[in-house]
Amino acid sequence: MICAAEEHIEQVVNLQLINKEKLKDKFLKKMRNRDNIDQTYSERRKKIKQEQQSRPKFEDLICPICLEIFQKVTTTQCGHAFCEMCIFDSLMRKAECPVCRVKIKTHSFQYCESFDNRINDLVHQYGDKTQIEHFKNRQLEMEQWNKSKQVDNLAIDQQVDIMDQSFIWCVATIKQIGKKEIFIHYDGWGKEYDEFIPLQSNRIAPLGLYTKREDIPKYQPEQRQFADIIEYINQYGELPTQNVLQN
Repeated sequence: MICAAEEHIEQVVNLQLINKEKLKDKFLKKMRNRDNIDQTYSERRKKIKQEQQSRPKFEDLICPICLEIFQKVTTTQCGHAFCEMCIFDSLMRKAECPVCRVKIKTHSFQYCESFDNRINDLVHQYGDKTQIEHFKNRQLEMEQWNKSKQVDNLAIDQQVDIMDQSFIWCVATIKQIGKKEIFIHYDGWGKEYDEFIPLQSNRIAPLGLYTKREDIPKYQPEQRQFADIIEYINQYGELPTQNVLQN
């Protein structure tokens, strides 16, 4: 009886081994099938492509000036976007869009804080360690740039640097201070150029921060003299004499 039982067990084990080998051969045969390999590879490529498409393309978030991911996206009237710091510095040198070369005639730019927040989220979610670290360094650079332009404790008759409507920095004197804006007079220019400027405007900077720089355009003496002539004509209705201009 014992021998018969052992023989039966051995037969069952052998049968299981045979079935196992058959399943193994069937599986390997299926895997070696070219059509199956192509299908598996195609599905894998499709999955990878879908994952790539679901991730943001940082190339679409690059400032055309610094070639870095946007920091405080600023849009000009012609519709092109830049980092605030980049377009600000560019317009000081030439008052035109760096992309399409359209003349920029006003300081009214468009900002979108929600877009900046979205960019920040995307970089931290999908960027690698190096990209995230570099992005943070750029944010610190932007903060330092903004701090460098802040003027503390504004006072009447205080001189400051002011960017005029032509994107040229001039020395100006504060004549009035309101809750949201200041009224300034451009030193050496007629009163017709006086204007109100919002307190939070980037056009205000500490005295000498920009007017003492040698790498950006400045008004020449003859341009200022021309402005004096216009002011004199408006006031007296006649051309000034040479003595008047010299004084």
